[in-house]
Amino acid sequence: MENYQFVVIGGGISGVTCVESIATFDPTARILLLTGTPLIKAITNYVKVSKFLEEFDIEEKPFHYLAERFSNLIIRNKIVERLDTDKQIILCSDNIQIHYDQLCICTGARPKLLSNTNPYVLGIRDTETVQSFQKKLASAKQIVIVGNGGIATELVYEVEHCSVIWAIKDEHISTTFFDEAAARFFLDRIQMVKEKQKLNEKRQKYEITNQSLDPTNSQTSSSNICGGALGPDWTANRSMKGASSQPRQVHIEYQVEVKNIFTPEQNHNQKFYH
Repeated sequence: MENYQFVVIGGGISGVTCVESIATFDPTARILLLTGTPLIKAITNYVKVSKFLEEFDIEEKPFHYLAERFSNLIIRNKIVERLDTDKQIILCSDNIQIHYDQLCICTGARPKLLSNTNPYVLGIRDTETVQSFQKKLASAKQIVIVGNGGIATELVYEVEHCSVIWAIKDEHISTTFFDEAAARFFLDRIQMVKEKQKLNEKRQKYEITNQSLDPTNSQTSSSNICGGALGPDWTANRSMKGASSQPRQVHIEYQVEVKNIFTPEQNHNQKFYH
């Protein structure tokens, strides 16, 4: 069994920054980075613009880009199947067991879906789920968006040619970002037909492909691996159009929560009407 002082799971920015920090402050520590994809995400072209402002790019890099900088760091392309926190053991999908002293999980969060079995319910978190949403939206005339965060707010604004019912539990939209006065101001923008804008973006987009850089490694094409996390301009160059003839129609339900979700068949059988 392999033993490491520090094990970090996740090859995104959080995971890479974590191992960089550990390796810098403790050059003698034995560190392992586990990632489910053949590339890691690294910060490049870092510039400190001012005391509080920094500028940098995010690029996908091969393992040796990071491993060559830290001699005490080992990077493995493995998928974690299970954790035994009592024995401090990681079990990988290839049955390899790894013992750790300290563990840091940097795999990001998964959305808490209202239903995991209903085919009409989709949680949006990464590029892969956005693509699934686009396919379903193309034939839809009405959708319900549940949530009041950044992705939900942008989604309501971006969707065209589809009636949108926006269900939120708060007293006004986008409570994370706006106060009530600002929310009222943006309500008019939601109902307006979108203007075509050319976005001058420098940020790279990341997609999941079935083709591994290492043809001998079968783990990299696992369907359990999520796409790249959504960035601030995730809607750029994406078609968000439904099948309705009306360009925009948004109805907001305030201070509500979802109690049950019915398929069309269940709705008909139970004679449930709203």
